[in-house]
Amino acid sequence: MEYAKPPRSYDHSLKYGPFGYLDAANLPRLSSQRHQDFLRRVQEETERSREDFVSHFFDKYGDRHTHLPIWMAVEVMSYGSILTLFHCMAEKDLKMVAGGFGLNLPLLDSWITTLNSIRNICAHHGRLWNRELGVKPKIPYVARFPEWHSPVPTGAHRIFAVLTIIKYFLGYIAPQSNWPDRLKRLLEEYAEMPLIFMGFPVDWQDHAIWNQKSRHNRSKP
Repeated sequence: MEYAKPPRSYDHSLKYGPFGYLDAANLPRLSSQRHQDFLRRVQEETERSREDFVSHFFDKYGDRHTHLPIWMAVEVMSYGSILTLFHCMAEKDLKMVAGGFGLNLPLLDSWITTLNSIRNICAHHGRLWNRELGVKPKIPYVARFPEWHSPVPTGAHRIFAVLTIIKYFLGYIAPQSNWPDRLKRLLEEYAEMPLIFMGFPVDWQDHAIWNQKSRHNRSKP
């Protein structure tokens, strides 16, 4: 079964226009000052970018625009800026994004916040493989998401939960990715490392999210 099509930054432009994020009214969870701070940070990230599409856009449209359209802006934003953009969107827009991934809003919010924490640990070369997570992701309720509980349960305390979340997202964003196979090869290469310290169940490859045969389609969270 195929995964549903996830939401895109372009979808935001269909509703609010290519530069709709420049209007604080379209990001109602930010104060006017914080909105200006956000735009300043995005502009700094744009200026640091060496992407060809950035220079091409300003060469062609720089006489009319000082900012990138949103589908370009998100390509140069840091994860922190993306997280700010997410958290300041209207609730109805957030629910649309979450639904596009087959999730409810509290789950998506929890997961991307956890991923931000993991990103920060990696950026500072922190120990991660056997670490108990400080920012733990919510695990979906069994009634609505039984695949997270059976045949293999998912704990929230260690990196296995994060890897499973990444695998889940890739099913929507890049189903052709060979990242799961590369991870398995890495674990085989360092077989002396005890997987239990990373929160891996003994039968983790039977987990419905990791088992390709157990792909599922959720149109509603």
